[in-house]
Amino acid sequence: MDQPVTNEAPVLSVDDLSKRFGGVQAVDKVSLDIAPGRITGVIGPNGSGKSTLFNLMTGVARADSGAVTFQGTDITRLSSDRINRLGIGRTFQLTRLFGKMSAIENLVVVSRHDRATAERNAAELLDLVSLGHVRDEYAENLSYGQQKLLEFVRLMMTDPSLIMLDEPFAGVNPIMERRLLDTMRAWLDAGKTIVLTDHEMAIMMEICDDLYVLDYGEVIAHGPPAVIRDDERVMEAYFGR
Repeated sequence: MDQPVTNEAPVLSVDDLSKRFGGVQAVDKVSLDIAPGRITGVIGPNGSGKSTLFNLMTGVARADSGAVTFQGTDITRLSSDRINRLGIGRTFQLTRLFGKMSAIENLVVVSRHDRATAERNAAELLDLVSLGHVRDEYAENLSYGQQKLLEFVRLMMTDPSLIMLDEPFAGVNPIMERRLLDTMRAWLDAGKTIVLTDHEMAIMMEICDDLYVLDYGEVIAHGPPAVIRDDERVMEAYFGR
């Protein structure tokens, strides 16, 4: 599939990435480029391979073939921890917080700084997203939206340059959606790059600069939201089954 011409080198490139689980081809020769300083969305119907693709890109799963390159480094076979240390942070569909730790402890535990610096950074991040009042509350006692927001800011404790969000808006109310969106815009202002997948199509069309559409593990369309919105192949994938 032809890619748009850009003068900026992609921060991350995926080249012919494939993954099979038994008889299911979850990801089938997917190629994509992530432009720096922008929001790139990956959309598609349920079962189209979006989360598997995220897992392959971040070392959670191992690709059968193909390559993933981040800032010129081949990360295809690296562990998720090493990939994170290179500058890629991510969230998951279901929050992966430490329920019996406080909100601030959930941030401090992932920091690579000394305890005092980590606690200071964590407190600043919690205040930034209006969670300072629950800093000492167990994560399991927070509302689902607060847990989502806490996982958001936990990403920033390692200061990643590329942030990957797997269904960040699932199950959160409209007020929390806006807070998540405001946080994402602040990340962009700070020079971060964002890749996300979500089923909230109105939000995806609003915030994404570029969209890749997956169906049965393949990229069937790529372009800005205005183009994707009117693509017949996309309409068929979502409504033609």
